[in-house]
Parts: sequence; structure tokens; C-alpha cells
Amino acid sequence: MKRKHKIPDISLLIMAIWFNSCIGNAMCAENSRSRREIHLNPHENEMLNGHFNHHSDLQQQQQHEQEQQEQQYQHQHEQHEVDEMMFNHHLEQMVYNMRNGGISNGHTYNGDDINDFDGGLGGLLPHELPEHDHIAHHLEMQTHEELLEDIRDDTTGVNIIPEKDLPKFGEPLQNVTVPVGREAVLQCVVDNLQTYKIAWLRVDTQTILTIQNHVITKNHRMSITHAEKRAWILRIRDVKETDKGWYMCQINTDPMKSQVGYLDVVVPPDILDYPTSTDMVIREGSNVTLKCAATGSPTPTITWRREGGEPIPIPNGTEVMSYNGSFLTIAKVNRLNMGAYLCIASNGIPPTVSKRVMLIVHFPPMIWIQNQLVGAAIGQNITLECQSEAFPKSINYWMKNDTIIVPGERFIPETYENGYKITMRLTINEVEVHDFGSYRCVAKNSLGDTDGTIKLYRK
Repeated sequence: MKRKHKIPDISLLIMAIWFNSCIGNAMCAENSRSRREIHLNPHENEMLNGHFNHHSDLQQQQQHEQEQQEQQYQHQHEQHEVDEMMFNHHLEQMVYNMRNGGISNGHTYNGDDINDFDGGLGGLLPHELPEHDHIAHHLEMQTHEELLEDIRDDTTGVNIIPEKDLPKFGEPLQNVTVPVGREAVLQCVVDNLQTYKIAWLRVDTQTILTIQNHVITKNHRMSITHAEKRAWILRIRDVKETDKGWYMCQINTDPMKSQVGYLDVVVPPDILDYPTSTDMVIREGSNVTLKCAATGSPTPTITWRREGGEPIPIPNGTEVMSYNGSFLTIAKVNRLNMGAYLCIASNGIPPTVSKRVMLIVHFPPMIWIQNQLVGAAIGQNITLECQSEAFPKSINYWMKNDTIIVPGERFIPETYENGYKITMRLTINEVEVHDFGSYRCVAKNSLGDTDGTIKLYRK
């Protein structure tokens, strides 16, 4: 029995292609409704449905393969970025380690050597290090790339070099002593350096200073010179006391080689205004302590002397010409202790400096009379004399019969000062009868007054 509207197999394929292309297309759907209906037998329907299912599976498989390819490409791209980032970070870390902990053919400075300083900086990232800002940003960009290229060259392979062919230090790194403000010169002598690198480091601060001919530190007082092909000379201008410390010269061999030298910055003495004593005023009979403080490196020695060369009384009751120590104590001060004391600071670095401290002792007036009885004849010229001591300075005058003697042609009062000592003299010209009697010499200051009497009699 013949079937109506039988469609060849090729027609099924054409219909399948058309139907697949029209999925979701409204126009195709409209056109399909305008066509005449095609009646298929069960076998044809099964063939057509099988083709549709096969074509749909093929599309899903192609879409799945495409998604896998995209995921694989994305993974490879991400892995490439990670690898590149890790490689760049590795190189950055090697540069940083070379500047802060030493590097030798890719191995960080491990601190096993006796000259090591705290074992380098370990595995810290550059941004985690407090000194990162102190170091120039890997020099300028060109220099940075050159350093990375140098490290790439150094780390591409490991060459086994006989020990005798490796670089070695030509002479020990000498300790240097420099006065503050001068130039310090540290010299590192290396033989057979080849392509290895030389670096200068500050040990106590773990700071890289120079690599080869490049200055890394921001300290503009530092410079590096290369002399006679084997000497690497670190120069520090206008040396400051803070530059004092250990300095390391390092070769990036494997294992790393290094030697250290000490820079000692000496400072001449300087006497501090405080707590050093200023001029002191004290009442006689009290205790007093003079103080003197000085700075310098090495620490200055303090010596006390009296300006006039007089002896200095010390607490044990004896007297010395000089006394060592920052504090000078004088017990029960008297007027003989009054005067200028010199605080002298010295540490072997010129110049020696000193400060003058005045010790002022206050006491009321005292009078001494050598001749209390003086004889004179009529018409004779005669001089009366008293010795007075007082500080503050006293007022001195003569009296007769409770009347102050006024200077004139016949009565001439005079005073002669020598520190706190005063000599009082009264000259009487052409003595007359009424000139005989008692004369008083008077001394007076803020702490009190006193007088002495001399009797003039007729011979």
C-alpha cells in the first residue's frame, strides 16, 4: 500500500536543517503555517526526530567543548599572570635582600657568619619592612632594570668555580677614627672580583649604602669610588656623631663573603650650661657644692683648679692643687675659699675647654689694728692705720669724739682695697695739742658693722 506524500530521505535532511534554523524565529513559524501540512508515517517521524536529537546533542557537545576551551584559556592566562607576578616578586625580593641582607647567586643572607648582622631580613616583603622607605626606589628605573638584569645573569645557572679563582679580600677592613665634621674614608680591597658585586652596608641599622658604583642610601654625604681596580672606597663627608658604628663590605659569592670595620666619631669636649654651676654666693660657714657637666666622645674628664693657684679644700680636711670629678664639695666655707674656680674638661680631642665659676662668700666686717697706741710730738705728721675685711664691700670712715672726720688740709683719710680686704689710713699733719685723744675706724655693710680704736698720745 502506497503512502501519501512520501518524502525522500534527503528531504528529511533539508527539512531538519530548515527546522533547526527556524527554532525561535517567528517568521519561520509563520511561513511554516502557511505551507501545506506534511503527513509523515511513524518511520519517517522516528527518522526526523532522531536527526533532531542527534543535531541537538552535537550542538550541546560543541558548546561544551567551546566552554572548556574558554575556561582552559582563562586558566592559562591567569596562571601566566601569577607566574609573571611571582617571577617579578622573586627578582624584587632578591634585589631587596641584596641591599638589606646580602645575596649570593639567589640565596639570601642567612646570618651564619660571625660578621652577620641579625641574619638579614628573612622572608619579609619589601612593603613590610620599616627601612623600605629609607632606600631609594631601587635607584632610578634604568638602574633598577640593570640590577634586575644583573641578578638574572647571576641566577641563570650555578657555575662551580674553584676556591682559588673566587674573589677574596686583599687586606683587612681597618677601623677608622675621625673627628666630628671631618671626612671618613673606609676602604675595602678585593682581588679577583670578576663579575661579582661589592656592597657597603651599615650593620647596626641594616641599611644598604652602595652596590658597585651606585649609591643606594638617600644620605647625600656618602659617595663610593673605585680605585686601582681593587679598592672600593666609601666616603662620608661632614661626619656626624650618629655615623658612628659598624660598616660591612660584602661580596655576593656563594657563600657570601664579608668583613666589617668600626667607624669611631670623636667629639671634642663641650661644657654644658646646665647643670654646670654659675657664680655662687654663700654665707660664711655653710657648705657648698660646685657642679660641672660636659659632653664629648670619649667622655671628658673633669678637673677643678683655682684660678689664682690657691689650694682647694676637700671634704677629708686636706687641701689639693687640683681635684678630679664633676662635683666639688667644700665644707664650712670661709672667706679664704672665695674666688674663681675653673672647671676644665678634656678627652684627648683638642681643644680642651674650661668654665670659670666664682664662689662669693658673704660675711660681716671685721677690723684688725696693729698699733692701738701711737705717740706724736707737737707739729709732727702722724698716720693711724686699721685693717678691715668684709663682703659685700663695706663703708669705711674715721671718727673722733663721736664725730665723723671730714677730709681737709690737716686730716686726710684714705682707703686701699685688695679684694675683700681694706686698709684704712688717717694722716694728721702738724699735730696740735687738741689733736691728742681717741680715734675710731668704722666698717659697715649689709651684714653688720664694727669699729676699732687707736689712742694718740703726746710724746
